[in-house]
Amino acid sequence: MLLLVVSTQVVAEGRLRIDLLAPEIAREMTPQAINPDAIQDGQILISSIELRGEQLLFPALGITREVMRERLVDTYLRQGPTLSVGEMHRLADELTRYYREHGLTFATVVVIPQEIVNGSLILRLRSGRLAEIHTHGNSLYSSQQLMAPFREQMGGPVYEPAVEQALDRLNRQAGLRVFGIFSMGTHDGETRLNLRVRKEQRQRTEIRIDNHGLDDTGEYRLLLRHSVNNPFRDGGTLSATALVTNESGNLLGGLAYQRPFADRSRLELSLMRSEFSLGGDFSVLGLGGTLDMASVAWGLDNLAPWDPRSRARVTLAAKRAEVDSDVFSEVLAERFSYFTLSPQLTRQWRQARWRLHHEVTATPLFGVVTSSSGNNPPDSSFNAISGQYRGQHDWAGAPGRFPSQVSLEGTFSPDGLPSSERFSLTGPNGVRGFSPGLFSADSAYKLVLEQTLYALQWRADWQLRPFIFADHAQGLRVVDGGSDSSARFLGAGLGVELGYRNLARAGLNWGYALDQGNSSDLIIEQENNALYGYLSVRF
Repeated sequence: MLLLVVSTQVVAEGRLRIDLLAPEIAREMTPQAINPDAIQDGQILISSIELRGEQLLFPALGITREVMRERLVDTYLRQGPTLSVGEMHRLADELTRYYREHGLTFATVVVIPQEIVNGSLILRLRSGRLAEIHTHGNSLYSSQQLMAPFREQMGGPVYEPAVEQALDRLNRQAGLRVFGIFSMGTHDGETRLNLRVRKEQRQRTEIRIDNHGLDDTGEYRLLLRHSVNNPFRDGGTLSATALVTNESGNLLGGLAYQRPFADRSRLELSLMRSEFSLGGDFSVLGLGGTLDMASVAWGLDNLAPWDPRSRARVTLAAKRAEVDSDVFSEVLAERFSYFTLSPQLTRQWRQARWRLHHEVTATPLFGVVTSSSGNNPPDSSFNAISGQYRGQHDWAGAPGRFPSQVSLEGTFSPDGLPSSERFSLTGPNGVRGFSPGLFSADSAYKLVLEQTLYALQWRADWQLRPFIFADHAQGLRVVDGGSDSSARFLGAGLGVELGYRNLARAGLNWGYALDQGNSSDLIIEQENNALYGYLSVRF
């Protein structure tokens, strides 16, 4: 027997009524069914269904009046106009499942057979609205800070994706790890969210030693970085950094502050000053200088909620560089100030079938020189475009144990760049078989191939990763007068990294210089191998 849907209407706020049969048709079919007590063979004639609740429709989630009509009528009432009590409960269960599949985790539809009036079945929706938030175990972050991401959800139904997004926003704050547990609220139909703090870290210190410096400014370096979390009760981090070398007169210091801003973005402010003084063979020149920088950056962790693997960043920086010499000041001295604007876009993706991971980054650079003096002043403006690709392949049978990695990065500029903006080709972050700082370029590329021999792990605490690598880089430096300089480098070697939890990490890279070439007017003296190491401790 087919049903005839007479109308679907919202008869009042919080009430959705669907008339299945006209009253006269219902009387002709089973006249006694007008009496709600009239039950024949466990079946009751239902001429209409009414759904009640504080909020029934959620168009943004796809729960509309038309969809509800389909769920109630077309799908579940095709068997006829009469329902048993069990079928009524199954209908309510199906509606409950439908609401929850759309993210309303605690929505429940219930049926009370005693509320059948004049053949109208009344279903009640208890949406499980978020009525209370309790915090537990927090001291560094206030309860108001922990509850802030959930304010827009208070009083409404618990929507699971929104709750997860709010928790993610909390866990992006420095030194904070939170998880949520739901429980029943004080009143029927209400839900309580219990936020439990698993970890709060007020401050963190990192000490690092390495031999990544230049021979003339100090090969051995000591870095100290101290960070304080949530100092201004806004979820931000204040950091101070200092770096010294084994050559006197070389010092770097900086202050930075970053804080989460909105749901996915982050604001960063930083100040930095670097002082250098050349030693070694150049000490007789008394050559030294400074670089000052102030920058503001805004970053977006993912461009859209549906695309969590993309992120963007834009940085505006003001820089001032000074170089002077005690002996040849009139020749070597120079001073210039400039601004740079650098947007950046990063995209990650994964090809599960081939066990491939990819990451691509593009970074344009726009610079304007505001003042300059000296014998070799930079151009009044300069531009560059940089890009980087990183790829990793996990071999079948042992994902993450011996991955193969490739990295290709480069930059191109038609202009002569300030020395602080150039691409360095050699050293621990370049071709590792050569000493650092042998050549820096305005346009260059670097290719790195790396193969992990086998990544070992003990008790989830210790990690050991031996690997082999091959590096190649080539670059061009723009020189006034048209006599541009170029160089290329090729090296290969062995490396090992050792880590303990997130507290300590050490690494060694031994590289062998396989080949080098340069323009005829450039003289590069270099040993045939280089060894780089570092040790970093955090507490």
